[in-house]
Amino acid sequence: MEKLIKKLSILLLLMTLPVVFGSCSSDEELPLSEVIVGKWHTYKATISYNGEKETVDVSMNGEYAALYFEVTFYEGNRAVMRGWEEGPNNTYLWGEEEYATYTVKGNDLSIRDADGETMNAKYYPKDNNIVLTIIEDDGYGSMATANLLFRKMK
Repeated sequence: MEKLIKKLSILLLLMTLPVVFGSCSSDEELPLSEVIVGKWHTYKATISYNGEKETVDVSMNGEYAALYFEVTFYEGNRAVMRGWEEGPNNTYLWGEEEYATYTVKGNDLSIRDADGETMNAKYYPKDNNIVLTIIEDDGYGSMATANLLFRKMK
């Protein structure tokens, strides 16, 4: 009987391990305020123009390098942004660093640059990305929209 109780105790202990260790999963969806500090970069963009929509991969070297940006968020609500600028012979060069401040309310992110312009973005914890929407007038009466997806660099 004593052996049976010991085996049952061990079995119960083993059955609780997945519950204990499962709660420490790295897939936990943390709020933006807990994950914002660090360097983020664009990796995808959804572009809408004249009724057409396209999702593209963004990298430092690809066709859509002009959409590559990095933003480093620091403690104390400070941020530094930079992106690619078109250079000679269809090349891209790093633009100047721009300093900004940011605020987080829930999963909403607001970035205010040194000129006082504000950009608003949304954090999606399930995907662990930030989406920044940019709307531009093409000068001919049409609007272009780009949703830039940022993910945290490791």
